[in-house]
Amino acid sequence: MEQITAAQIIYVKPRGSEMVQGEIKGAFEYNGGHGATTFFVSAVVAEEVLQDPQLAELAAVDTIKFQQQPEGGWQVVFSDEEMTGRVAIATTEEEMEKLCQRDHIQLVHV
Repeated sequence: MEQITAAQIIYVKPRGSEMVQGEIKGAFEYNGGHGATTFFVSAVVAEEVLQDPQLAELAAVDTIKFQQQPEGGWQVVFSDEEMTGRVAIATTEEEMEKLCQRDHIQLVHV
């Protein structure tokens, strides 16, 4: 998979104390104005993404990170439980905007 779209992420919500079955823990890592800022979330990802051959190297997807890139754009990073295996898939600024608007996620810049 070359890129991931907002439609392939079923939903993202701020992480609460209890997660629902099928959710994976995650975070947005972005430039908050004074350096890297982290916002913890939980997410549900489309099965087609989890079945992608790129993710086959991970025993199981345990975390997802939406990571803003210094040169522009974003990548979605999937990791296993030990955080030793990582698979990064690119996405665009436009797709991240769609995702954030759809799920009412506001990334604060201070």
